[in-house]
Amino acid sequence: MPLNNGMLVMDMCCGDDGEVIGDFTLENLRRGAGEEMDKFYNSLCRNLPRRYVLPLTVDKETPMDQNLVTGYKATAKKVYMTHEELYDDELLQYGGLEFPQINYDEYNGKPYRYFYSCGFGHCFREKHFPAHSDAKTFTELGRAEVPVNIPYGSHGVFNLKG
Repeated sequence: MPLNNGMLVMDMCCGDDGEVIGDFTLENLRRGAGEEMDKFYNSLCRNLPRRYVLPLTVDKETPMDQNLVTGYKATAKKVYMTHEELYDDELLQYGGLEFPQINYDEYNGKPYRYFYSCGFGHCFREKHFPAHSDAKTFTELGRAEVPVNIPYGSHGVFNLKG
């Protein structure tokens, strides 16, 4: 999102640390199913949507106890690594999100209400398939099971023209 009253607004999916990157090894992903896979999956951090509001007028003289996020409608306050959660606790049961997308052509740099994303579950060994949904109703328009892995670049793609 754009500068808003001297603040940069950034929305992203992220976890509490970067440890998860090292967890996705072939050894871990080939564990199969059942209890061992559940144990691995449940040990991973959850990537969830967050909004960071970064004041751009911070310098050495800025007091640390002053709320720098003013004039912007957000629950985030202060500075120094504060963020606003963009989800409720119900989303945690779905295993987090990744590959977030908005209708970029229409809403880049503007406030938006919805985003599209991929959820995670215990599905590492399941067949991959591209599925296409109607963005208004989320009715599945089509799917094709394929015997290969789907590259990340095609996950969570928003296409207005369909």
